[in-house]
Amino acid sequence: MKKHILCASLLLVSYANAAIELAATAKMDNGFPIEIPYPGLEFSASQYGSVNFGTKFKSVQELCFKFNSIEDYNPFYFRPFIEGQLFSSSFSLSYRPGQYQCWTGSGDIFLAGNIRFILWSTRETTINDFEFKIIGEPDIEGEVLRITAEDNTINGINGSYFTHVVQPNTVYSVSILKNDAINNTTSAQIGSVGIIFTAPDGVKRLVSIERKEVLLSTQGEMNFFLADTAFDNTGEVLLNIKRVSLE
Repeated sequence: MKKHILCASLLLVSYANAAIELAATAKMDNGFPIEIPYPGLEFSASQYGSVNFGTKFKSVQELCFKFNSIEDYNPFYFRPFIEGQLFSSSFSLSYRPGQYQCWTGSGDIFLAGNIRFILWSTRETTINDFEFKIIGEPDIEGEVLRITAEDNTINGINGSYFTHVVQPNTVYSVSILKNDAINNTTSAQIGSVGIIFTAPDGVKRLVSIERKEVLLSTQGEMNFFLADTAFDNTGEVLLNIKRVSLE
């Protein structure tokens, strides 16, 4: 198999202080569909929700929304809470089925990466789903690695490892920030990232990263890949890798 080798210093130049794009689905207090009632003096439980992007941000360039509604769409509005208080302004969302509409400016109100909000409308409205996308510079330790489905899918015929050089005999944590790697044959998500490495004791090991972070120590090299049988996969996985002190 071929390898793409990038040392730690080069990755720092490539990805440090750079914006990344993360998507997340809203979690509504009453689930879906979202039933927004006729305006009253108080908000109903169905109007409250939250979204968590899994990381804080140093800066936010855009916050985007995507939703699907019933055919007789009524305009509705997104209003976030800031430090427990409703923000002074709302964001009006027009009906663009399956398309993101983005808001820019005053991104500092979303730096926490975990947003509590309400949805409201001037008329009764039903929303079937509600998704977010944020574009910003993550406030995280370590580095962000980009594993692409096009280049780094290993299927026995083609594909190459993404090789990352680290300090030997040092414990690192590796976790998934974003995963939109897709098998284009089945339209299913490629659910995990594989890592092949040689442990300090000289044993060659294989681990898989899914939802939880993994801790590992190597002789100085990690080989990342996606395992799948398809030949035309698309998308990417963003990983966070950082040194860990076990003291």
